[in-house]
Amino acid sequence: MQPAICLLSVVPMRKEPSHRSEMVSQLLFGEYVSMGEEKDDFVWVQCLYDGYEGWVQATQLTRVDQIAESSKYVGSTEDKVLIDGYTRMISIGSPVYQPGEEIVIGKSLVQYLTGNISLWDSSENKNTVSEKLETVCRLYLYTPYLWGGKSIYGIDCSGFAQQVFKLFGVKLLRDAYLQAEQG
Repeated sequence: MQPAICLLSVVPMRKEPSHRSEMVSQLLFGEYVSMGEEKDDFVWVQCLYDGYEGWVQATQLTRVDQIAESSKYVGSTEDKVLIDGYTRMISIGSPVYQPGEEIVIGKSLVQYLTGNISLWDSSENKNTVSEKLETVCRLYLYTPYLWGGKSIYGIDCSGFAQQVFKLFGVKLLRDAYLQAEQG
């Protein structure tokens, strides 16, 4: 399977390869996927973070040769990234690679705007959960409900749980029934 990365702020993942199909999840900026079957202008993907599968418009992904790892995540609603000279807002929970440096991802030049990125390092926060939990939850205050959402632009219950736990270094699966099976 071909790896790819999401270089848009947020991309809908759909149940079927159609714009009219139900949105089952979202890909956040910087999340990697494995791409499979293509149908019309859609491609079947599996998100490498949580294993969730669905259809994404093929033009909303950038093919890559290698996958980078990150334990750092966007931790503010004001964070931005510069891609090929254009500024984009990015959601809380988006992975951050090499903050403050220009990096090439696919064919795009990406730079995290150093002074504006609030890094949340999940490897450092596991022991301070009680102190930080309220802070993290408040980041999503006034975010509208959106079935299948997991961003500050719209979120559902299991997306909220997944994103909060992500900032504390705990990987949760995407759906509530799957999260319940994790314990």
